Amino acid sequence: MNVLWEYGPQRVSDVQSRLATPLAHTTIGALLNTLEVKGCVRRTVDGKAHLFTARVSHAVVARASIRYVKYRLLAGCAATLFELVVEESTRDGHHQALRRVRRMVDRRVVRG
Repeated sequence: MNVLWEYGPQRVSDVQSRLATPLAHTTIGALLNTLEVKGCVRRTVDGKAHLFTARVSHAVVARASIRYVKYRLLAGCAATLFELVVEESTRDGHHQALRRVRRMVDRRVVRG
């Protein structure tokens, strides 16, 4: 999905050439077919090739993934998820991002 989000419509071979980890053409094709069935990508015909385009945004997938982790792994506890994110961000040295999050939380707390 990252390749489709970043570069727009792509053939299987285009996706394959842009991946950091080499995967077989058939593996990528099968994955894109699965994503099409699930409604995440759209396939169009371009001559003999098929072009795949993202149908869902990165933000939609990110939110769904966060909800999945929150409910499946953390018993629905957003505080635990937040603590883990802060801990990982601190470990990774993302201090500016943490300051932005702090300001956002402070604004939300003030608003109630």
